[in-house]
Amino acid sequence: MKSRRIIVLFVASLLAIGCVGQWSETNVSPLNSELDHIFCGSFLTNYLTIQLDNRSLITDLPDGPKMSKLFSCVKGERIRDITVEDELVSGVNGNIGSAFFAPHDSTLWVCSSHNWAGQQGSSIKIYSFKWSKSGWLAPMAFSHNVKGFNTAHPYLSPEGDKLIFSSNRPGGAGGMDLWYCNWLVEGWSQPINLGNGVNSPSHEVFPVMWKNDIYYSSDRISEQGLDIYMSPKTDQWESCERLPEPFNSSEDDLLPIFIDDSRLFITSQRLNGRGGDDVYYFERTAKLRESGPATAMLECLGSPLVGARVTITNTLGEVVLRSNASDSGTFDISDLDLFET
Repeated sequence: MKSRRIIVLFVASLLAIGCVGQWSETNVSPLNSELDHIFCGSFLTNYLTIQLDNRSLITDLPDGPKMSKLFSCVKGERIRDITVEDELVSGVNGNIGSAFFAPHDSTLWVCSSHNWAGQQGSSIKIYSFKWSKSGWLAPMAFSHNVKGFNTAHPYLSPEGDKLIFSSNRPGGAGGMDLWYCNWLVEGWSQPINLGNGVNSPSHEVFPVMWKNDIYYSSDRISEQGLDIYMSPKTDQWESCERLPEPFNSSEDDLLPIFIDDSRLFITSQRLNGRGGDDVYYFERTAKLRESGPATAMLECLGSPLVGARVTITNTLGEVVLRSNASDSGTFDISDLDLFET
């Protein structure tokens, strides 16, 4: 009987128990320069970054009469190979803060001190730009911007039903707090403060989500600058913990943008960078640590796939293991690197 060839596309789902992880850290040097660079996530098949002269401590707008620009960046052969391509929205740059592109409705969310769409005052406001076939439509103001108070750092949940942002509006714990709105039939709900399990008398800024957990930065440990914290959804975002090294450093660290469980980008002012905020790429490598051999089983409709030829590839399509299933449908994965990329 001819052997059957089974291709497993995502190795992390085979066995995650017993992994010991180590993380490598790489400065994304083709992207970084003496200016500040902030990595904001994906934009269609590319990435979204902000380049600015000098980020202020708490907001990501230029500190003083300086300029910022929003760019689309091209991915290279490797995840971390990124080069700047084009300014994303012509005519709106100059004082643009953090940005987020929502693919489900092709909307770009930004914060800015510009007074678009009838807004007034010098505070930071949130705006959204809708993409159409003819280009970007005119900006729309977030319905809960508050005159005289900063409303910044928008991040939309993957389902598009929750908008998280930072603001120093009344009703918070002090400084910039994290707030969220739920999407209702009539529009965005009234802002809800995430509470004292997340917020502090200091500043909480730059929220993002990964698998429903909220990651953000806070300067509550003053000598550390901005550190990255995580608030788990399993605890209903009522608690938080500071991430360990290498994700946090002695300088500002913000915006952990996950590619998957083993790869992410972080914006940081850590030492030995190229200047100001640099973008860093982190990658986890882990070998299985078991007291005995580790195996996986292939089956179909409850029956083992006897003698199947197995090829396991990572998310980049690279082959990380080849094997043959035994008479019981099992094959050895003791030497499999779960997080090889």
